[in-house]
Formats: sequence, C-alpha cells, structure tokens
Amino acid sequence: MPDVTRRFAAWAVLAGAAGLGAAQAHDHAQMTPPPAKPGDKALPKNAKPAPMAGMDHSGHMGMAMPAADVALSPAEAAAVDALTRCRIAAEQCLSFAIESLGAGDPSMKRCAQSTRETAILCDASIALVNARSKLARTQLALCRQACMECQSECEAHAGHHWSCKASAEACAAAVAALNVLLG
Repeated sequence: MPDVTRRFAAWAVLAGAAGLGAAQAHDHAQMTPPPAKPGDKALPKNAKPAPMAGMDHSGHMGMAMPAADVALSPAEAAAVDALTRCRIAAEQCLSFAIESLGAGDPSMKRCAQSTRETAILCDASIALVNARSKLARTQLALCRQACMECQSECEAHAGHHWSCKASAEACAAAVAALNVLLG
C-alpha cells in the first residue's frame, strides 16, 4: 500500500474515533508544512520540520490549542511529571479500592474517594500548567491539598496493599514538587 494511502487509512480511523468526517481526515493526511517565510531561521541540513508545524489548528472541534513554543520551566516540568505519576498511581489505587468495595471491604471507601479526587485534580492541574493558564497556581494549591489528603489515606493501607503504597509515595513526590513550584 502506498505511503499516502496508509497515512490516509490511519487518519480515517483516528478521525472516525474523533468524530471527524472522511473528507476532513483526507485533508489532514495531505497537509504539508507551510513554506518558509522571509526571516525564518534556517533548519540544519539534516533536520526536517515537524509535519503541519505553524499551521492554525484553532478551529479543531471548537477547541483552541495552547502555544506549543513556550517551554515549561524546570520546576513546572518536574511538577507535571510528578502529577502525572501521581494521577496514574491514584487511578491504580482507585481500581483496587473499587474491587475491594465490591468484595465487601468497606475500609476502602475513603481511599476510593480520595484517590478519585486526586486523579481528577492532578489531571486538571497538568492541563492548566501546560495551557499556561492564569488559574494554574490556584488549581495547583488545591491539587497539593488533595495529594496530601490522599497520601494520608493511602498510608493507612500501604502496609498491606501495594497500590496504596505506590499512591502514597506518588502523592508525597507530587506534594514535594508542588512545594518547590508554589514556594
């Protein structure tokens, strides 16, 4: 199968999952980077521009894309990494807590609630930091509070459930990273 056909087939599958029409998917598969403008810095000879770099994607499904050329500070990057790990650990702990509740163990009820809140708040915090939102600092403070509460709840079960131990450790790391970022 020619490369263009293979790319179109892949885009068609992804576009169908995203609710785009086949025509929109085909248009995306055929896009090429825009031509260089006067004053643009030349790329090294062995470098290739990213596909669709510089294209306006603000109209995609009614959502605007954040500026991709603004790098996170080291403290922001460390916090995003810690929050990502915390979210994943919280989701794993939540899954275990739900299974335990289903098996009749009511001791995991507060753990389930805490890990659910933490996963949600970590996810929102990551999105706001990456979007360079002016609300990120407020959200990060709330997330830090949720991580501290989740850490405390998970530590109560850490001695006999690996997922609770992992979640407590990830929460502690997230709190430490947020303390550095927020001061």
